[in-house]
Amino acid sequence: MMLAQLKGGDEAAAREIWHRFFDRVTSLAHKKLGALPKRVLDEEDIALSAMNALYCGVRDGRFSKLHDRDDLWQILCMLTARKAASAWRKQKSARLVGESVMAGLSEQELDALGLQQIADCNPDSDYLDGLNHQCRELLEGMDERLTRVATLRLQGYSNQEIADDIGRSVKSVERYLQTIREQWLNSEG
Repeated sequence: MMLAQLKGGDEAAAREIWHRFFDRVTSLAHKKLGALPKRVLDEEDIALSAMNALYCGVRDGRFSKLHDRDDLWQILCMLTARKAASAWRKQKSARLVGESVMAGLSEQELDALGLQQIADCNPDSDYLDGLNHQCRELLEGMDERLTRVATLRLQGYSNQEIADDIGRSVKSVERYLQTIREQWLNSEG
């Protein structure tokens, strides 16, 4: 019944399939990626892509042999294996570098964070104490993973070094950093 609902475009059925299968697909992707350096893609990225391909394929009527839960799992396995193989091919053919934590920030956003004052002069101890206090407050409001990423970035580690430390891809680190930026900028307003 759930598959029939999915074929009919039911978003609740799509969410239910997500909840039932995403962790299994992520685990399969982890196995398929093996020792692949997670510079660009990690198992969560592969799982997201495979689940999206499933939804698009069902919507477009590409899976004519999707009749039961076993068929669904076989299709997810096939999509995950293809996505992982593609990641291996791309990794072999390109050297990729992550973007800076400051990439994408406007001058106004940099000013709001107070970074221009640090770059332009030697800040006084009151300013540094205030900045230290503000950083502690901002870090306290985040989950453990984001706190670790933010702390490492504030210590000057590159996106690649952070990815290696937390066992995720550079792309995931960049997403975490974007989330951190948004949370910190929103906390100011």
